[in-house]
Amino acid sequence: HWADAKTLWARALAVTTENYRAHGLYGQLLTVDGQKSEAVAHFGEALRIQPANAQLHVAEIHTLLGGALDELGQPEEAIAHYREALRIRPGFAPTHNGLANTLAAKGLLQEAVAHYLLALQIKPNYAIALNGLGSALDDLGRVDEAMDHYRRALKLDPRYAAAHNNLAAAYASKSQIDAAVSEMRAALQYDSQNADYHYNYAVLISQQGDLAQARQYLESTLLLNPQLQKAREALASLPGGKLQEGDNP
Repeated sequence: HWADAKTLWARALAVTTENYRAHGLYGQLLTVDGQKSEAVAHFGEALRIQPANAQLHVAEIHTLLGGALDELGQPEEAIAHYREALRIRPGFAPTHNGLANTLAAKGLLQEAVAHYLLALQIKPNYAIALNGLGSALDDLGRVDEAMDHYRRALKLDPRYAAAHNNLAAAYASKSQIDAAVSEMRAALQYDSQNADYHYNYAVLISQQGDLAQARQYLESTLLLNPQLQKAREALASLPGGKLQEGDNP
């Protein structure tokens, strides 16, 4: 029963009833393992049996539930849980950040920026919120401001691959390809299994004229994600023949 945390809390649920804390903690562990639907069910149980004196924990569960629902493609439900979490605990930076992420994905960029700023007001050295704010500002056309936030995130966490990737895209939008390649190389260094990063790097180095290496990275993109159609099309457009649908690179 003590093999790992997940086994421990599964055992706790098996031998107790109405254990809101066990449901909440087990839901978190399921989320980490990618079992979002199962996590949602346990978060729901935690909220159903919550005691009246556990409001801070309840706010955290609403936040975790919001994140899981967002990843399951249910943004409206996610937003409702984030807002309920903020009603209970308005000063919780992860809730503002999670809500901002969902709002940004829906294109509600101004409101997203407001919540990123609130998260950073509460927690100034919050690299994830800095990166998210940068991305929202980028989408609003405020590229220079976005780049400043990416750099701040990277100063806090130099290994933050997503911020390197976003900064690379910002450089590319300003036609600073050498700088973009450098940032994209860093993103790959810290997250070598991300198919999108392989694709982005291939596109950038193809703009530098290195088509042979671009081909290698498009092939590695498709090894990581065979369904990434844009990579298949880009590979087919390079000299050397067309990759047929369904072929292995």
